[in-house]
Formats: sequence, C-alpha cells, structure tokens
Amino acid sequence: MIRTKRLLAPRRSFAGLTFSVLISVIVAGMAGCEKSTGPRPDTKPPSVVETFPENGATNVSVVHAIVGVTFSEPVERQSVVFSLTQNGSPFLEIQPTPRDSGNIIEFGLLRPPLAYEAIYVATIASGLRDLAGNVMREDYSWSFTTEDEHAKVSISPPTGGGEQQSADEAEGGMR
Repeated sequence: MIRTKRLLAPRRSFAGLTFSVLISVIVAGMAGCEKSTGPRPDTKPPSVVETFPENGATNVSVVHAIVGVTFSEPVERQSVVFSLTQNGSPFLEIQPTPRDSGNIIEFGLLRPPLAYEAIYVATIASGLRDLAGNVMREDYSWSFTTEDEHAKVSISPPTGGGEQQSADEAEGGMR
C-alpha cells in the first residue's frame, strides 16, 4: 500500500520574504497487507474431472474395458475406495493402479471379461484424500453399459459356389 503524507514546515524567512513550504512524502509500507510467504495452502478437496468409460457410455467392450477416473489433483491411493456393481449386484474385487501423474486411477479387473448387455455402476466413496489431506465429502458414481453379444459383426471369406477361372479365361481367353 502506498500512502502520501503532507507536512507543513514552519514559516521561514529568506531575504526579507516569509514563506511556507509544503512537503509531500510518499510512504510505502505493508500496513493492512498480508505477508506473502509462498503459495497458499491447499484447502480444496479433490473432485472427479473425467471417468472412463464416460458416464452413460454404451457398447463398452466386455474384454477391453478400462474402468478409471481422473481427479482434479493427485490423491492418496490408499484412501481410494472403489466399488463396481453389475445390474445392481456387487461385481468383482477391484484394486486401484495409479498412473505416473498421481491424479489418474485405473482399476484393473481381476476376472475379466465384463458381461454382455450389462449396466455397471462405478462408485468412488467419500473419504478420498488429496496429498494435503483434504477429503472428498460425497460419493461419486457413474454408469456404463456393455456391448450386445449378438450385435458383433463377423466377416467370413466367401464360400465356393462358383467355378474357378484360369488366368487365360480371366483375361478373355486370349493368349
């Protein structure tokens, strides 16, 4: 904060003239300002910024599905409590596997594959902590649906049924 202070010097005489001098002083100080000692402490709890599969995703592969979540900041892995239900019933035991960034957690399915045409609900329980100890206060859930087993398209090579042509016949019988 910068303040200006005005001082009036006593009257002076010089060469028979009397005058007053007004002196302005600029005072720079920290009065009323917070002392900065570095970054402010983290007081904000972690939040979910992305899920995979995305919330509401359909046709999720039953074999190659990766279930995971990205948080707003790195979290304490041991504080993560994750559950996955299939059509309303508990599914598999799942263990978190953090990526290098610390804010992405993937859950490796212990007994893949997922079931066809099933609705899964993934939940991160409240109580999750960031590295500063801030706690996520509410559960976070998202859902996805797996692919239809009968909707898979398979391509087979054509079966016989026609006679093979010789190279000469294919070129119009000319030699």
